Amino acid sequence: MVFIVFVHRIDLFGVGGDAVCITTNGVLRRNGDGVCGAGVARQTRDRFPGLERALGSHLRSHGNHVGVLIEGPTAVVSFPTKEDWRDRSDLDLVLRSCRELVALADERGWGTVALPAPGCGLGGLSWDRIKGRVGAVLDDRFIVCVR
Repeated sequence: MVFIVFVHRIDLFGVGGDAVCITTNGVLRRNGDGVCGAGVARQTRDRFPGLERALGSHLRSHGNHVGVLIEGPTAVVSFPTKEDWRDRSDLDLVLRSCRELVALADERGWGTVALPAPGCGLGGLSWDRIKGRVGAVLDDRFIVCVR
């Protein structure tokens, strides 16, 4: 069962743990950088200069899939919810990303991973409608921060 935290303002780095996920899309800018223009991705971009370059490199190498963007005591992980930043989030993509995140956490031995309610902010999905499906994939290592 996924652990859910209700927060006023999402600061995923305040949760602590082995990794923090940022919701992302698959768009590359002309310069090869990924797009982290709004929401949690923008907050993280402002905290970690070079994040957009790391996302672009990940997208070129692995496509629009879950992956580590920044290594460190708390890894920053790409969690795709959209193909294009202009679109609404895609529930099938969110669920695929959940499965990929579980596999990555297994591989890395992570005990705690924080993520925003995937696709529910600017992506337009309703947490009440997707939490059962997301919760069926994620386990108690994952802390979903919901506003």
